[in-house]
Amino acid sequence: MNRLRNKVAIVSGGASGIGEGTVRLFAQEGAQVVVADINETLGRKVAEEVRQAGGDATFIRLDVSREEEWDSAIRQMLERYGKLNVLINNAGISLATMWRTTRWRNGTGSFPSTPPASTWA
Repeated sequence: MNRLRNKVAIVSGGASGIGEGTVRLFAQEGAQVVVADINETLGRKVAEEVRQAGGDATFIRLDVSREEEWDSAIRQMLERYGKLNVLINNAGISLATMWRTTRWRNGTGSFPSTPPASTWA
């Protein structure tokens, strides 16, 4: 099955969960896939496993809340693959993680520097 042959996809949050599953499925379907994630260890592992299985995947570090990192990720992807056909905006943060992060930040007295909630969406 090569439904995505000659297509280039970038999957934010591609290092785990639904994003990881999407990366693996797209690669099985013939896509060249960019695993974009803030977790470098897991992201590199997923990309390597896809390559070992015969797919084409690369890891690019991406914090989706930072516009300059998006610019860099897209630039790196275009340098490697020359195009973008599919963008999966999968990255997110769980409510439990957001709660722990907020409690930690508030507890350290850095509440004024906490990013707006929209960057956690």
